[in-house]
Amino acid sequence: MLLKKGYTSLSGVRIEAYEVYLNTMTAYGGVLKQEDIDGVVAKIAKDTELQKDFLVDKDPMLNLPVERGIFRKTTNAKKCESCTFRGVCGKLA
Repeated sequence: MLLKKGYTSLSGVRIEAYEVYLNTMTAYGGVLKQEDIDGVVAKIAKDTELQKDFLVDKDPMLNLPVERGIFRKTTNAKKCESCTFRGVCGKLA
């Protein structure tokens, strides 16, 4: 079923989500509530707005990155552990 843009209501729908640790078969989760979905939608909107800061004129239609100099290398190794660009960053001098 295709949803209309902006449609996030769980009215009449039951969704269960679980995270399962295979080594112990321990499961965490349960039935999603409307506020769970609303929280995800709000986070996606916030993150999308933040990402626009890295585009020329904050215009996603142009999809042009800002100058490389705006990106500063962190000294916080914790941030690097899960970063997708870890390999590229390591090669920069």
